[in-house]
Amino acid sequence: MLDLKIQQRLRKLIDEATVKNCPAVDLSLAKEIKQIVKASPELVSSAYQVLISRLGTKHCQTRILALELCNQLFTRSRDFRQNVSRDFDKFLELCTGFRPESPLPPPRDVADRLRRRSAELFQQWSEDFGAHYPQLFVRCDMAVDIFGIR
Repeated sequence: MLDLKIQQRLRKLIDEATVKNCPAVDLSLAKEIKQIVKASPELVSSAYQVLISRLGTKHCQTRILALELCNQLFTRSRDFRQNVSRDFDKFLELCTGFRPESPLPPPRDVADRLRRRSAELFQQWSEDFGAHYPQLFVRCDMAVDIFGIR
């Protein structure tokens, strides 16, 4: 059973790190988040769930910050990569707005930046981890092709 205080602290840190009026993720917050999730796969899953909820907010700057935190965890945690891989379609939808019924929220220039950054990260993830996650490799490559980043 996870300590409720640790889970609450993790959620609070992620919320603080993804405040829409911040231009970038605060490095000290990111460091503390990474330190907490190292403790267990359950905390990695908790962080993933909070980040997915932040990726679903109504402001693209919040989504960009959540995506950047996801990238930091993705590159360091096998458990986080497995969470993303398992739920990639939802992740893709929240980062790119590829479904007409769920477009990215405003502002438009930030939505375009989110879409481009997502494609860049998907390409990087595919190159770095595609051999270990073949299904993710195919889906990342498809997303990159759709959004024209190569």
